[in-house]
Amino acid sequence: MILRRLYLYLVSIAALAVLAFGLSALGQTLLVFALNSPDAQSNRTSLAGYSAAVVVAVAVGIYHFRVLRSDAAARPARIAPAPVLILPAEPTGLTPALEGDTGRHFELSVLGATEDDVHQALANLPPQASYKLRVK
Repeated sequence: MILRRLYLYLVSIAALAVLAFGLSALGQTLLVFALNSPDAQSNRTSLAGYSAAVVVAVAVGIYHFRVLRSDAAARPARIAPAPVLILPAEPTGLTPALEGDTGRHFELSVLGATEDDVHQALANLPPQASYKLRVK
């Protein structure tokens, strides 16, 4: 899939480069043609060649750009991590972290996070609260 995208981007960029060159050369040829250059036949040939290059570059560019857009639309969305539900647990006989603590105890299971993420998430607990982190 990545090779396909790489190919599509490269062809689209090449089509843009050919289009830029073709339009530039076409403009220059039209300017020379408008000035009634003595070599009119050569100018007509150049005009036809540059016009053909521009038309082909536009067609190739539009086709490949549309394929890129349809591929992007068909690509599945990135999966967000599942939300973590925090429920109060039944008392498990854990000893309170502070003496005389009569608060409720909770058991929390966190998946898909690092230890630093958990510490950062629990940093906003009230000052009297404490927690013990066990990594399984």
